[in-house]
Amino acid sequence: MKVSLLLTFYGNRYYQLKRSLPFLLNQTYEDYEIIFLDDGRISENDLSPIDLLDHPKVKYVSLREGVVPIRSPNN
Repeated sequence: MKVSLLLTFYGNRYYQLKRSLPFLLNQTYEDYEIIFLDDGRISENDLSPIDLLDHPKVKYVSLREGVVPIRSPNN
């Protein structure tokens, strides 16, 4: 069964992505993907040093700026 790790971040916090990605890719479980979501405030220039974004298990999604996460109905 494929597992998807969905990680969200906002603003200029790409450094968190750079720090966490190597650890996430070093898993023993084989069938997984890592999806990073940002709120559209990160520029491609900020992400260019993060070469691991080209890894086949990694997907990066930039939402349009100002998107607000929804609250879980059980909160």
